[in-house]
Amino acid sequence: MVLPQGLLVCQTLQIMFAGTPYVMSLLPRGDCALCCQTVLEDDIVFTTHFRTGASLRAGVAAGAPQLDPNKPTVVYVHGFTEQGSGASASTIRKAYFATGRDVNFVTMDWSRLCSFPWYSNAVANVPVAGSYLARFLERLFEDGVDPATTHVVGFSLGAEVAGVTGQELQRRYRLGRITGLDPAFPLFRWTRRDGRLSEDDAQFVDVIHTDAGGLGVRRAIGHADFYPNGGRPQQPGCSAKELRETGHYPHEFLTCSHTRAWVYYAESVLRPADFVALRCESQRDFRSGRCEQDLLRANFQPANQTVVAAMGLDAPRSCRGSYFLETNDQFPFARGLSIRSAENLDDLE
Repeated sequence: MVLPQGLLVCQTLQIMFAGTPYVMSLLPRGDCALCCQTVLEDDIVFTTHFRTGASLRAGVAAGAPQLDPNKPTVVYVHGFTEQGSGASASTIRKAYFATGRDVNFVTMDWSRLCSFPWYSNAVANVPVAGSYLARFLERLFEDGVDPATTHVVGFSLGAEVAGVTGQELQRRYRLGRITGLDPAFPLFRWTRRDGRLSEDDAQFVDVIHTDAGGLGVRRAIGHADFYPNGGRPQQPGCSAKELRETGHYPHEFLTCSHTRAWVYYAESVLRPADFVALRCESQRDFRSGRCEQDLLRANFQPANQTVVAAMGLDAPRSCRGSYFLETNDQFPFARGLSIRSAENLDDLE
């Protein structure tokens, strides 16, 4: 029996744990016994943000009246228990505006459909949220926004939502780019390609793996898959000892490696070419130096430029395969080399 939204047990609330906000509810929304009714117009909120700090609500019916169709459009989709005004969304939005990037920036808040502790219900709501985002983007495209310059960035479950959106749009449009920030792994291991993010979902799909095999997917699923520090937990700075030293233990211990994906991406917006990655078959080959030998053989010839690629915002759309790199254990996480100035292997040291 689906319960009406107005019941007290169907209300969502924000709780604070160690300074971090989480969205929770007593019962989940969705199509299940004792689920609360889903009203998409209320449960999913789109907001257009401006460099001035102002913001306006957008929607499927109204579109986004203040959005400039001549600018590239970035849509950010948060993950489980987050919200559109949460840390990942606000950090990435501020990074875009701090660097003066002339883009439309839209956040999608689907927190009522992915509230704590109802993870399995949130997974079941991914197709619903993805289809609704597709409807919103179709409205923007009808109003003149170019699909080819539209970039959907999704973290964790939000990356899976982005994949469904790309699939839904393909009946009429083709998204320019999807960036998956450590796409969710739990309950997606056996999911078919049409229910998760894959390279089929946009002209270019790049993925950053930081908690592979834990909260994030391990396998390569995009055109280009980036594995900083091997892509696995624990990422530098995420050990219990390191988190104790910075005052972030124990509340960030389980999620630290997972959230590094959006932290790295936000920094890549500030320093677009500084997360330098080498194409390689595995972390073992990368650490053994075999990939550097491939780089020397490539000799930076134009046909082989994608042996080296920047992870994050400036990832070249021509790059294909798996890429590996190492990061620092605190901000700035990028090692600082600009691939635009690299001319030989010595520049990578």
